[in-house]
Amino acid sequence: MCKTAENEASLFDLNDRLVKKYGVTLQGTEQITTICSSSENTLLVYKDKDGGNYFAKIIDANEDLDEESPSAPDDGQSSENTADEPTKDTIAKVLGPYDIDDENKYISKIDLGTTVAAFKQNLNLDGKYTVTFKNYTGKEITNGKLGTGSVVSFWKNGTLVKEYTVVVDFDVSGEGNFNSRDIDYMYNQIFDNGKTSLTGEYFISGDTNKDGVIDTVDLLYMKKAMASEK
Repeated sequence: MCKTAENEASLFDLNDRLVKKYGVTLQGTEQITTICSSSENTLLVYKDKDGGNYFAKIIDANEDLDEESPSAPDDGQSSENTADEPTKDTIAKVLGPYDIDDENKYISKIDLGTTVAAFKQNLNLDGKYTVTFKNYTGKEITNGKLGTGSVVSFWKNGTLVKEYTVVVDFDVSGEGNFNSRDIDYMYNQIFDNGKTSLTGEYFISGDTNKDGVIDTVDLLYMKKAMASEK
């Protein structure tokens, strides 16, 4: 027996307590027109409502329920991403008060001392997404402070859909704190005394006035900020 809607069909076994044996869902532009059943299989005839073309598929009662639904032949036109990857605007709504660089995959405008719990509280997940975190060393974390280089991963139905690296102003060491180590890193960057230079998210963190360079002006901003915290 086959129960159907306009673009959905389900095959049930009359001899096995009406256990569902097969389910198929067509695309939104397709419509089922005819279903013919025998003791072994079912013929499904459907059409493309936009183009008016007809297609057919034999549904074997022994086929697995997870088989892909029938669809019209490829017409050379690209279709939407079936993984339902969130757009930049969608992620912007999810992130709320935070800024994103979707091209380079950065999240910024995160205050020093922001914890994992506080960050999650500011998100608008709306039950659609879950998030996981790693610190700058790549270790998974569930609490503590977020620092520059931390990674925030967005998941939907168990599938990774977006991943961004955190940028926290002044936290050029990636430890989630602002202390003399960060000042030392800035000295190393500006005066080039042979230490590792700042790149990527660490460079952005140290470029406090966002003019594209790290110089003594940025160092002055950091020293003033440190003095105000004492």
